[in-house]
Amino acid sequence: GRGRLARRRRNLALNCFRVNRCRQSLLSLLLVQPIAARTYSVPPDEAIATIGIPDDWEAKQLGDYLDVTTRDGAAHVLVMPVEGRKVAESMGEAMRYIRRTGTVRINADSEKKESITLKGRQVRIFSWDATDKDHPITIRCHIVSGDPDKRLLVVFWGILDAEKKYRPHVNRILESIETPKHPNSSAD
Repeated sequence: GRGRLARRRRNLALNCFRVNRCRQSLLSLLLVQPIAARTYSVPPDEAIATIGIPDDWEAKQLGDYLDVTTRDGAAHVLVMPVEGRKVAESMGEAMRYIRRTGTVRINADSEKKESITLKGRQVRIFSWDATDKDHPITIRCHIVSGDPDKRLLVVFWGILDAEKKYRPHVNRILESIETPKHPNSSAD
């Protein structure tokens, strides 16, 4: 009677709990798995930094630049060294590169600034609202400090949904930046 029915309900609930817990464990394992990445030197000749780019993204080394596109083409990343202390000029060069197709319009009044620390490095972030072929996009320019005269510019741009979707990837890209040890630096 009732005892058997109660045991069946309890067993069914326990089995559902076990299945859900197993699914959650599998999902959490999938979520914490690192994304396989290729490492690039920027610039390739005399690297001031190395950076990891997800394997399934298309990356092209164009002189000192690294031009990266997501698999779905919805977002882009441009990585380039800053020439000495000329941060503003390098940002201007990056913006000219982004606008090379002539369809990107940047809303200068939408500029936002913030600073964060990432792996002990100062990162300044400038962001703007823009349009590309009349679609709203976001542009986020990350200035990563290394040595006093060695900075790296990592610029993300893409449609609004892509900015949300790929933000964790961009954060992992920023976290992957390493400054090579130069032969002149000595450790005692």
